[in-house]
Amino acid sequence: MEIMRYTKGEKIEFYRDLDIPKDWVNETIENNPMASFKWSKYRIWIRIPQDHKDWNKEYDTPRFWVSVFEDESQIWEEDAIQVETFDSLEKVKLFITKNQK
Repeated sequence: MEIMRYTKGEKIEFYRDLDIPKDWVNETIENNPMASFKWSKYRIWIRIPQDHKDWNKEYDTPRFWVSVFEDESQIWEEDAIQVETFDSLEKVKLFITKNQK
């Protein structure tokens, strides 16, 4: 899995510290409370890191969320068939790798 480190983009402060797989599509938009990436039938949500100056208790939930969809064409969160939370990007990658069909 090839990775990259982003240096610019919407909500860059949410994922600047992460090595994101190159084949994940950055779908982050400014008015969402989390950064988001899409890969296959997965949408990966990333919260602001705890050491960021704008972090507050409102963000005291797992940093990573993964929404799983039936297929790649679904885009709305209410269509997700499964939502998982993780405390590290490595665990997200492992989950996606293990659950690929």
